[in-house]
Amino acid sequence: MREVVAAWLAGAAVDWGQAPHPAPWDFPPPAFAERDFGFPRQAAVAKLPEREWLHQPTWVRLRRAGAAARTDRVLVISGEGDLAAPALDTAYPRVVRVHAADRFARLGPDTFEADPADTAHLRHVLDALPDNGIDWLHTLPLGITGPVGEASLNHATRACVDTPAALLRAAGDRPLRTWWVSAGAAPVTDAVTRPEAGLLAGITAVGPQESGVPGHWADLPGPGLDPLAGLLTGPTPPARVALRAGFWWTPESAPVDPGEPVLTDGTHLVLGGTGGLGTAIAEELLGRTGGRVVLLARHPYLPEALKPWADRVDLLAADLTTITADDIAFPLAGIVHAAGNPDGGLIATRGDGTQTVKLAGALLVEQLIERHRPAYAVYCSSLSAQFGGTGQLDYAAANGFLDALAHRDGPTARLSLGWDVWRDTGMAVTALETDARHQAHLAVGLSVEEGRRTFARALGSGLPHVLVATSGLEGAREFHERDTTPAAKPAGGDLTEEVCALLGVAELDPDVPLYDLGADSLTLLDIVESVKRLHGVDLDLAWLGPEVTMAGLLAKLSEAAGTDDVEVQVWREGTAPEVVCLVHPVGGDVHAYRPLVEALDPAVGVCVIADPALGRPEPPGWSVEDRARRYHAALQAKLPGRTRLLAGWSFGAWVAAGMAAEAEAAGQPVRALHLIDPPPPGASAADYSDAQLETVFERELGASGGTAGEHAQKLARACRANLRSMAGHELPRLTATPSHVWLATEPEPGLPSAGRDGWRALLPEPSHWHELPATHYGIVRAPHVTAVAAAIGR
Repeated sequence: MREVVAAWLAGAAVDWGQAPHPAPWDFPPPAFAERDFGFPRQAAVAKLPEREWLHQPTWVRLRRAGAAARTDRVLVISGEGDLAAPALDTAYPRVVRVHAADRFARLGPDTFEADPADTAHLRHVLDALPDNGIDWLHTLPLGITGPVGEASLNHATRACVDTPAALLRAAGDRPLRTWWVSAGAAPVTDAVTRPEAGLLAGITAVGPQESGVPGHWADLPGPGLDPLAGLLTGPTPPARVALRAGFWWTPESAPVDPGEPVLTDGTHLVLGGTGGLGTAIAEELLGRTGGRVVLLARHPYLPEALKPWADRVDLLAADLTTITADDIAFPLAGIVHAAGNPDGGLIATRGDGTQTVKLAGALLVEQLIERHRPAYAVYCSSLSAQFGGTGQLDYAAANGFLDALAHRDGPTARLSLGWDVWRDTGMAVTALETDARHQAHLAVGLSVEEGRRTFARALGSGLPHVLVATSGLEGAREFHERDTTPAAKPAGGDLTEEVCALLGVAELDPDVPLYDLGADSLTLLDIVESVKRLHGVDLDLAWLGPEVTMAGLLAKLSEAAGTDDVEVQVWREGTAPEVVCLVHPVGGDVHAYRPLVEALDPAVGVCVIADPALGRPEPPGWSVEDRARRYHAALQAKLPGRTRLLAGWSFGAWVAAGMAAEAEAAGQPVRALHLIDPPPPGASAADYSDAQLETVFERELGASGGTAGEHAQKLARACRANLRSMAGHELPRLTATPSHVWLATEPEPGLPSAGRDGWRALLPEPSHWHELPATHYGIVRAPHVTAVAAAIGR
């Protein structure tokens, strides 16, 4: 498995079903534009006749639930409550229990308290275990209780997505097997009672693909853990199993005999109805009935394809994250949930969940079903819930929730449609243009007309769950289950040739930004490795900004990059007379500013200062005051005569304040200073415990792109050195610099909270104080960072 995996996420979670350009909800690309990871050049997968596309998930008996065997592995049981399991205690020579808490503590040789969403806490537990085989039993999903709603879904997201992701981040190369345990989430012989635990589909499918850690999802009829003893110590089961009536069952599939739907002429509501998939389904409903279709979208419009039925189409402007069933007073004959958003991220770099629109829409559908009892409800899911896909943890999990909802009891006929890729509309058409696997998948994807017909046939089947695979399920599996082992790199030679090979192109225009040619965060890290191997230059990753070109890269090398001097990197020249300088946070890497740069007016020039420590064997040992003086001088030399603004997030706010003081002392105060969630005056590393220091580093690692290896080591050194340099530093008092302070109002999990009132005595009046409902790391991500960008651009 590759040593370095990284992905930068950009942009807010968008309700693409409401976008002016249609987008399908069946198959968003991964969170980053992957290149070809050695996809075997086998014969093209054939597209099957339409009558062979539909498949029904079924459950079959795997084996009788037997007694446990003795094993020499170590068992960890993580969850809430007493975690009693006598049968497991008998089967394993050592059973370690990790009780969910908001702190880390070792209460005994085999008893811990830990925050199961805190990677550092889980790593401490794993460090206390031997290097031989470990079974980790994750039982938090058993605690999902109460009615299906926002509270239970929030609980389930933490139990089924956030905490499993934290465990896989902590696992590293340890010999671990994971067992995700739920109750009432599998439709084996009865209805689903806890559909929220369907979110486990994400970690089950995607976890092993990204981490290499084997994972199994076991659904029980109740909360008792003893029945698992025979499963864990017996033959290795499939990825998904469920216990019912004394047998372990596993999912398989059967072909579906499609039918024709019987639809009434009432009102049909389509969530995300202006997206590509939603529009196609709306067109099918209008053609098959004489009823009305309501397109719900944040910014609705009438798609061209629906204009022939304009007199029967209504537009409903609404945000799925805030609308309730009370806002939809008209009776409904049917509901189609085709809304969602394409964002995602690697488990290694995952921050907050990205599927809020899809999940909120699902809860709205549940409210509407309870109130209106429509004849049918269709959830537009995806094959990702079955087969995963790199960067699609949250997306696959959300679709697993939709699949589980379709198996609830009630008079409404529910259907979850696990779509294959669509080829004619939406982002999948232009995504991953150099990726051979994705292009091969598009070649067998559904056209809009095929999608319409497939929707009708699936709805006519009367089944609760139908998978759509144009090349058969095994063919679809090949497209989703990507190999994360990179293709062989050139052995040596010209850097341009290597960059071409990394981008998957025969040649490149030296003056076109590498990002526009398909570069992603993985490519950039490979370029850094190639530069070091071919030229002996330790290139700072921060220099590879969004507009870097091959010509610029070669020019940089000709200047013998890697000098010890402070470097001001120009990310965007801009056309306005002013430029904003962004100063690095405590970890030293400036790539966390990408969402801010993208949200800025393109006319505003942008330069960044990364920590020179990232290009040195050891940190320079500068004080904050000395660092501010050096950075100010470097900025003056780089951009003489340009009107400047300064902005700094985290530790960068302290340095930016010092730079503003230098400018005031020189009689040339900057036009504005933006301090983004600055640490309070007097803060230092002494305010952090060892666990919190590790949390800081992990957050910085994720903000910089989730890198590992040598760059991560540099980031760790810079992070610790900069925290140490804050001790005893006295921030300057500014008198002539217009200032904005942006404060995050939400606590950052795992980090101390501190007031920032001390800044008021250091800034001139009137200063501008802004509060945003974000965490310390969320404040520099969309959507919150757009407010900062708007103020900078004024």
